[in-house]
Amino acid sequence: MNEAGQRLHVIDGLRVFAACMVMFFHLGYWSWANPRSRGASILEGAAQYPQLAAYSWWGWVGVEIFFVISGFVIAYSSANVGFPRFVRSRFLRLFPAILVCATITLAVIVGNDLMPFSRALQAYWRTLVIWPFGGWLDNVYWTLSVELTFYCMVAGLLLLRRPQLFAVAMGALGLITTGLAAGSYLGGRLEPNFPGLSDQLSDTLLLRHGMYFSLGYFIWSAMATGWTRTKIVLIAILLTGGAFPILVSADKLARAPGVGSGWIPLGVWLAAVAIMIASVVVASRQRSRPQRRWLTLLGMATYPLYLLHYIAGAALMAVLVRAGWSPGIALPAACLAMMASAIIVTVVIERGPRRWFAAAIDAVFGGGRAAGAAVTAAQKD
Repeated sequence: MNEAGQRLHVIDGLRVFAACMVMFFHLGYWSWANPRSRGASILEGAAQYPQLAAYSWWGWVGVEIFFVISGFVIAYSSANVGFPRFVRSRFLRLFPAILVCATITLAVIVGNDLMPFSRALQAYWRTLVIWPFGGWLDNVYWTLSVELTFYCMVAGLLLLRRPQLFAVAMGALGLITTGLAAGSYLGGRLEPNFPGLSDQLSDTLLLRHGMYFSLGYFIWSAMATGWTRTKIVLIAILLTGGAFPILVSADKLARAPGVGSGWIPLGVWLAAVAIMIASVVVASRQRSRPQRRWLTLLGMATYPLYLLHYIAGAALMAVLVRAGWSPGIALPAACLAMMASAIIVTVVIERGPRRWFAAAIDAVFGGGRAAGAAVTAAQKD
């Protein structure tokens, strides 16, 4: 994952860690701690893990880790490429997996009668188009609307063909959202309140999470072009800004069972970012690094794992428990099954739709080489 084309495997490791954290949170905590959650409606109290709460309640912070990684990944994947190639690569990375995973989730929902069919079908279409106002099959898709906005921002900058604007735009995004988060938190409000904007739309517009993407960008910039005082100061500010939404999320969960100090998820996030920065420093001093395909595969599989794990995982746990499995065995079994399913989607199922989409793009817009390069880039990201 650098200009030489070598993959920084620490990023893959952090992806796997973050995805497993989120999965453990949803299946091992949220599905019983929040009676109104989709997981709770599926399990109906059949599997509860209060003894694991101290280790599972903070797993949601994996999303914030993902956002920083995304800023880093998009920074290098957009370097030295034009607008068409970037848009193709992002489309081919996002939508084939969405099509496959949303279809699987739809089958689970309809098969378990979790939602009226007409409503499920409407939610399915909202999911496929990453509808920015909610109403998806699975609430985990909210992060994709955030990601898509960031991709559109980068695509717009590429369209302008003024590379010098990247650092300015990313700095502005990070500083503005840091200011909003700090002002709200220190002013006694849990989150920025924007008149006329729903919480979901505020998320989609990057108003709550923009500093994470900006942080990832400047970590990549330090690796690509070297450390400067300006970058060090910006990274320090963005680290501070990123702390506020995490503390807010912890405050919101304060009354949930087993929740501990907000410094726990904050510490986990800071440790993940510190590992990222350390790996960048080490990588910048190395001429070559061993390439581990198995870790690359696991890193790629975290995307379908994130999309699949909650509803499908909870449904599998319910089946296992009702079949006589103990909840203590059903949880790791479901997690392993979701990981295996994600790998199968990545290696086998998703490749067909990706080729079809690539062929369609090539037929409409031309440029077979660009389409092929986009497929390759999508597979690597």
